[in-house]
Amino acid sequence: MHYFQIFYLVFSFVWSAVAAQNNRTANVSDEDTKVGWQSGSSERGTLTLVYSCLITIFSCTWTVLHLNVPPLGDSAFRKALRKAKWMLITALFPEFIFSKAICDLRLALEDLYKFKQHTDGKENEYLQRTEEWNSPDISFISSPPTTFTHTWLWGVEFRRRERLLCWILRVGEFRSSSDGIAETIADNKDRSLRPPQVRVSDDTWPDSLEELSVINAATQTSLGSEQGERIGVGRRTKAYQTLQLWTLTHTYLANMSGIVYADRLQSSYSGSYLPRYTALWASMIGPDYKWSTEHPLKYLVLSKQDIEDKSKADWLLKGLAVLQISWLVLSVLVRGVKRLPVSQLEIATLAFAVFAVATYAANTWKPKDVAYPIKLDRFFPGSGEDKRGAAIASRLTHPRETINNDRVRRRNDYVWMEGDFPLMYTLMAISALAFGGLHCLAWNFEFPSFTDQMLWRLAAVVSALLPALQLALNVLSTYLILRYAPQLRCKNILRELEPFKNVDPEFRRLITKPDFISWTFEELTALVITTDFSQRPSNEMCNQLKEEYLAWEKLEAETFYLEQAFPEISNFFEMQEAIEKRQENIGQVASEIDCNSYWMGQVYENDQLRLFWESFENDVRTKLTARGIPLPDVERTGFLPELVSRVDKRDTQFRKWSITINRYVAIIGGIIYAASRLIIIVLLFTSLRAAPKGIYTVTPWTEYLPNFS
Repeated sequence: MHYFQIFYLVFSFVWSAVAAQNNRTANVSDEDTKVGWQSGSSERGTLTLVYSCLITIFSCTWTVLHLNVPPLGDSAFRKALRKAKWMLITALFPEFIFSKAICDLRLALEDLYKFKQHTDGKENEYLQRTEEWNSPDISFISSPPTTFTHTWLWGVEFRRRERLLCWILRVGEFRSSSDGIAETIADNKDRSLRPPQVRVSDDTWPDSLEELSVINAATQTSLGSEQGERIGVGRRTKAYQTLQLWTLTHTYLANMSGIVYADRLQSSYSGSYLPRYTALWASMIGPDYKWSTEHPLKYLVLSKQDIEDKSKADWLLKGLAVLQISWLVLSVLVRGVKRLPVSQLEIATLAFAVFAVATYAANTWKPKDVAYPIKLDRFFPGSGEDKRGAAIASRLTHPRETINNDRVRRRNDYVWMEGDFPLMYTLMAISALAFGGLHCLAWNFEFPSFTDQMLWRLAAVVSALLPALQLALNVLSTYLILRYAPQLRCKNILRELEPFKNVDPEFRRLITKPDFISWTFEELTALVITTDFSQRPSNEMCNQLKEEYLAWEKLEAETFYLEQAFPEISNFFEMQEAIEKRQENIGQVASEIDCNSYWMGQVYENDQLRLFWESFENDVRTKLTARGIPLPDVERTGFLPELVSRVDKRDTQFRKWSITINRYVAIIGGIIYAASRLIIIVLLFTSLRAAPKGIYTVTPWTEYLPNFS
């Protein structure tokens, strides 16, 4: 905010100096002439037009950004560079900022709703903290010594506003509901979130007069209990309770990496050990994350006013930006009604301003420019991960790498990527179509040349349609990788298992469920070394091999691969049987049966285990051949680990090509889209070199409205 004010003051000073310089040529006698109210010029200059549009774009860009909290230790230069980068991105791609704002709002509502469901109607003792202290026992003080206890509790603020937003964005129980929201609001009052006999914090406001009476009654009961009961002789106790409400603003702050806690120690450059602070995301306070000791919220005292105090959202500056936008919109509408030409720069500024206002609305509850996170100086070990989101650039280029494992902070391009076709894709396609469509309003405007007009039309169409086309291709490639690839893998497995199609079931039983699977790791390790399947290793043999075999411990750990590999082989044969008996399609079987072969791959890559498997399979073949059961020739089919390895190679090659194509489509599409936007930006200013005279005519309706120009 301060930078914008400084910029505006400097700009005003320079503008005044230029005006004063121009007035020096005036006649001295004119300076002594006194006049009354004077109307302004009936025309505006080119610089006035350019300045008013640029100031509108700059003010919108400055106020629309709500960046995540920077990590601890970030320098001021790095923060400024990050802010400048995102201001440039906002100026070039406002539709992305708008789409991200909607997704951030939906993610915050989802986390808030889950936390409400997790805490609703429960005691939630793990979120309560009680502190106790004693007043000094001083004889000359009239009041007796007192023991004070103060309990902090957490509730969830989830009222009509949050339910309406959830209904609009289809969050939680509203996701598949087509009923009206009025009945849902009436049936889901949040009074149960307030425990009885609590002192409500200052930021708690009731929804109705009846609720206010309930709160007042509870408060009076709590205050009455403060008179307390005496403990021993001459000592009494007073108990206080404070209910903190976890609001939508709290959820936003957590998702912005605004709350950090210590999860472990890390070494510093000086050789000492310091706590490593990681972000406490809103998804981690609910049931999806498991804490080993205590819950971090138990030690967090944070009201909505505290967050608003850290936030630097200047509503005055946003209000001025909205007024400037309103003036611009009214000016364009009036010029259209009066049949006056409109410049391409005003159309582009109008398109930018429309998305800025929409982004303002989406970020209403999101803190702005929080420079330093809130630290919880305690260790809270836990386990769990958030698989719902990813950086948009990573998702477009690497569809499978959707998990964000950076727990120190959340990147500013982190977006909720739920499902194969995330909401972000739909919003970007629609918003890009709208943004490019607004530029198409200048389709028949006058341009300095026919080439300029064709370039404008082409760039406007490309900027409107290319994102939707590119996102459709990305969805297709994501489907190929995440849906078609498992089906293709099943087909390859069936192709490799074709020689075993009519084999005796006894072969499958002996291969998938051998007797030694139930042995101990020591006995299985001894079997891997001896490959003697005729008898079970004795304790004496295991102890002897343990002393003689130097790599015993390493091999004993690797036999775990064998234990996990047999279920994978069983799944392969189960899939083959499902296709043969139930006549199901490949897609249905691929979704029901896990066709993973990770552990078989580990067996194939380990020389010792691969030799053991070959000996084991040869032993099974020898036994069945002796009983007259025909089996496929191993020279033609190979051993099962080798068969699985061939499938893995085909699968890996397909995924590699799919990801490579997807990456290049994203890169090439991004370059073309950026080029089209740059062409539009260049034409915004070059079209003024030969513009219709009417664009400089000031409309009488907007002449006296305040604006920055």
